[in-house]
Amino acid sequence: MSAPGMRPNGHMQRTFLNVAHEFFHRSALVFALVLLLAAGCRTVDTTGVTLNSSKYTLEQTEKLQYLDPELQAAVTSTGIQHSTLADGRLQVVVNVHNRSKMPMAVQLSTAFKDSAGFATLDETAWQTLSLRQNSTEAVRFVSSQPGLRQFTIRVRHSPQIGN
Repeated sequence: MSAPGMRPNGHMQRTFLNVAHEFFHRSALVFALVLLLAAGCRTVDTTGVTLNSSKYTLEQTEKLQYLDPELQAAVTSTGIQHSTLADGRLQVVVNVHNRSKMPMAVQLSTAFKDSAGFATLDETAWQTLSLRQNSTEAVRFVSSQPGLRQFTIRVRHSPQIGN
């Protein structure tokens, strides 16, 4: 005696329930694949967002210290170069970029450090920089002492009123 739903030749009878069951499994598989593909093709609206180059190293970006945390989203560096002058003093040039849609004024100062990374008393005066919306400006700093090899560039809001 054969099992229910089986034909005498050993093949299963295609009943409505069997067909519906196969359709459900195939449809669920197709639906799952479509969801996976859609999740991998997510788009993000970047209207008005300025993208900066990522060719600068983490070491360079860590040389910036934001004294006002909200500035980190609005102001960034697109590059920091440093060199030793003929007299042994360290020169630093930082490109400061305003990511926001509004002009702003910031102040920058550099604290120079010895070769071991310890702070010295060699710090530059605060320089005020007015940045137009979505613009980049270069700022130059030079240590007053020879032999210094490391530095931290500090960034803060300009206390000037009306910027």
